[in-house]
Amino acid sequence: MKQGILIFAQNNTTDNYVKQAYLCAMSGIHSGNKHFTLVTDHEVDAKTQLIFDKVIVLENDQAVDSEWKIENRWKAFDLSPYNETIVVDSDVLFLNKIDWAQFKDQTLYFTQNPITYRQEPINDTYYRKVFHQNALFNIYTGLYYFKKTKVVAQFFALLETVVTNWEDFYEIFCKDFKPKHCSIDVCTAIALELMEYDNFQEIDLIDFVHMKLHAQNWVDTSEKWQEKVDWYFNEGLKIGNHKQHGVFHYTEKDFCDKILSRYEECIG
Repeated sequence: MKQGILIFAQNNTTDNYVKQAYLCAMSGIHSGNKHFTLVTDHEVDAKTQLIFDKVIVLENDQAVDSEWKIENRWKAFDLSPYNETIVVDSDVLFLNKIDWAQFKDQTLYFTQNPITYRQEPINDTYYRKVFHQNALFNIYTGLYYFKKTKVVAQFFALLETVVTNWEDFYEIFCKDFKPKHCSIDVCTAIALELMEYDNFQEIDLIDFVHMKLHAQNWVDTSEKWQEKVDWYFNEGLKIGNHKQHGVFHYTEKDFCDKILSRYEECIG
C-alpha cells in the first residue's frame, strides 16, 4: 500500500494504549482516512483487528520492562507496510482527511509547532526544559512522516543506536535537565542532531493540537483540561467555543472512554 498511518500501542500497568489506538483509527476512518496499522505486543480482539489494515505483533519486544513502552519505536521504518507513513501517538484523534499531496517534497518530516485548542502557538517550556536548555531540536514524535528512502533508513538505524544506548547519549547531549528515562522525543532529537537534519518548518503541514495542561497558556492551574473547559462532540469536536481540526492530542487518558462510544456509533 502506498500511504497509511502507523500506531505503536503497548499496554502498561495503568494505561490501555491499544484501546486508544482503536479510537484513533476509528476517528481517522470517520474523517475519510483509509489505512491504519497497529504495532503491539499481544494479539487483539476481533473488533480491534477489524479496524486496522494490519496488526503487527512484535517478535522481539524491547519494551518488556518499560512503563513508557517506547523502546520499539525505532522499528517504524521496517514495520510499516506503506511507502509513505504517518506515525502518531495512540492518544490522538484525526479530525480531518489527510492531504498526502502536501508531503510530496518531504522525506522525513516532524511536527515542530503544536498549537493550543484555541489555535495559538503553545508555551512548551514547562514540559520541554531539556530541549530548550540543551538546544535540542524541538520536534514532536506525536506526529511525523517518512518515505521509505535510503537516507530515512539511515536515520532509523541511527535512532536504534540512540534508543539502545540512551543513557550514554544523554550524558553528552542532555547535561541540563537530563531525563531519568528513555524519551522517544529526546532520542529522536539527538539522532536528528547527529545526521544534521535541517528541515525546519515555521508552520506545520498538519495542525497538531496539544492538550497538555500547562501548554495551553493558562494561568497556573492544577486542574485537568476537561475540568477547565467544556467539550462537545456533534458535527466535529469543539473545545469551549473552538471547533478543532487537524490532529488532536488529547493526552488525558480518560477522554478516550468518554468519546469512544460516540465514534463507534458514527462508523457503525
